[in-house]
Amino acid sequence: MFACLLEQQLPQVIVHPQDFQFEFDETRLSRVRRKLQENLAAAQSGTQADDRPELGTDFAEPEDDIERAIAAIWSAILGVRKIGANDAFNELGGNSLLAIQVISGIGEAFDVEIKASEFMGSATVRALANLILAKILESQDEGLLQELLAEQEGT
Repeated sequence: MFACLLEQQLPQVIVHPQDFQFEFDETRLSRVRRKLQENLAAAQSGTQADDRPELGTDFAEPEDDIERAIAAIWSAILGVRKIGANDAFNELGGNSLLAIQVISGIGEAFDVEIKASEFMGSATVRALANLILAKILESQDEGLLQELLAEQEGT
């Protein structure tokens, strides 16, 4: 491989002993993760966030940990302080670029892969929580789920 590069008489050659693409991706992802963590911390402290705008839906408190985590991610990225379970992403000022950041934050928080089309089809916190829960359940061992269900019925 080096012979081919040298035969092309390039003005400069870079030799990097590790996988350069991997390191580039890790550095870029680290920056995105760090920015998301900063935004989440700011949202939780209540700084750098606006009040909830007037929406067509009444505020409904997020009911479980998944809904609360999604609301926190949305709050950090959208800069809106109080996000309800039935609030729609687009009504809160969300757009496709912000959706990509939300999808990344959700992927990291829940270790699931959400496609942009799935996200846009689940435009409320509650709908997205249901999608995430379904994906988590899909990834679990069916035998383990059956055992847990049997235990639940026994109690």
